[in-house]
Amino acid sequence: MAHPEKALLWYDRLIEKNPMAVFQFDVTREKIIKYIDDFNATGITQWEQENGLESHNLNQKERYERFYEFGEKVKNIIGKDVLEEISSTEKKFESLYQKYSNLTATSDEIHIDLPKLIEYCKKGSITAKLIFNTLSNYFEAIDYLYQKDIQFFLYHFTLAVKSESYAIRIQYNEFQGITQTLESILDYNGDIKSETDQNARICLCFMKIENPKQNLDFVKNCLKKYPDCEFFYESVDCYLAFLGRHEEAIIICDEGLKRFLNSIRLI
Repeated sequence: MAHPEKALLWYDRLIEKNPMAVFQFDVTREKIIKYIDDFNATGITQWEQENGLESHNLNQKERYERFYEFGEKVKNIIGKDVLEEISSTEKKFESLYQKYSNLTATSDEIHIDLPKLIEYCKKGSITAKLIFNTLSNYFEAIDYLYQKDIQFFLYHFTLAVKSESYAIRIQYNEFQGITQTLESILDYNGDIKSETDQNARICLCFMKIENPKQNLDFVKNCLKKYPDCEFFYESVDCYLAFLGRHEEAIIICDEGLKRFLNSIRLI
């Protein structure tokens, strides 16, 4: 039973409306409660409460997975592997953050609270860890760009864009330089396929989203050239949605889901 708390809620509501329905179920109320009690006995619920983690949108399987990723390998309820991973990159991240954080947000945008972000990473927040990794890759990309190492710039920027790209904020003076660099990588002949060309297009789909009407054809051409890339289905869908062309966006999502049956982003 994936979500016994919800099962118990709906069980009680049904029995309240139709008491005779109790004879239609193989699962009794006592059995559902036992599922809940057995799960609580694992210590996962206590771990979630102590670390301020939400659980109402997760079923038991997902809560188990989160715990065993961040909580099982623990010392004092904090995942040892997570602490080691964060501590090994934290100093470099902080250095790059101080160096380039002014490039990520204008005065009217929300500024990333670095200590709070790292705090929630150590508590086991999956969202915080994804944002941490996104920003780490973004700052690495900018650092390599300034070093004129285009290969590693593209590698890290692509990782950032394909993760939690909403965390990336680029000011205008840097926006042009990044866009021009990505444009210079593209193969405009359209015939030659390569990972470099594909990644540059992934990054440009992100960079061009501010002008969806002007750049929709570019994103569609990316999908046409790389129909096996899930990101381009998502990008075309996003551009069409921004333009209010929702029926077309649904068609694109349906086409993408035929190739990527388990895609969370296209559902």
